[in-house]
Amino acid sequence: ALNASVNMYMFHGGTSFGLTAGANKGRTYQACPTSYDYDAPLSEAGDPTEKYFAIRNVTKKYLPLPAGEVPPATTKSAYGKVALTSHWTIMQLKGVLQSTMQKWPLTFEELKMPNGIVVYESMLNFTVRDPSVLSLNDVADRGYVFVDGEYAGVASREGEIFDIPVSVRSGQTISIVVESQGRISVGSGINDFK
Repeated sequence: ALNASVNMYMFHGGTSFGLTAGANKGRTYQACPTSYDYDAPLSEAGDPTEKYFAIRNVTKKYLPLPAGEVPPATTKSAYGKVALTSHWTIMQLKGVLQSTMQKWPLTFEELKMPNGIVVYESMLNFTVRDPSVLSLNDVADRGYVFVDGEYAGVASREGEIFDIPVSVRSGQTISIVVESQGRISVGSGINDFK
């Protein structure tokens, strides 16, 4: 009635397949779930919702609607429980994965890895205080810390946890398994290096 326009975010729910989800950056970093619809008028499955029909009813007061019926919701199936079993850990697989040796850790971009998991490792060849604090301020997502294969803690951009206490001796290997959780998709942090 006011000759106004309306912009909806989002009109249709979405799925980010594989490791392609984005992230938000407000006061803190927030990885986006891979499945979401933000209460959209059309669900992630493409089904019309009550909100869709409410919007349609208001719209038809001012504009002609397309001819034909609204497609019905799709048929859903229940497949029952799916049993998952563990075959290998990332630590067991690292010997068969592509690797490189560098003086300093490389970013995902420098490794030509757009997303996924990268294992950074270094053998300590000097003595440190026990316990020591391992500072991982440059982990742009989540980094699982291991000492000689034993879990020691997790650095998290979401939780803003970057200092991990570790007990490590000369000759032991520190491994950091970095999981890319999504790149910031809007605003000033859009050039989000991993």
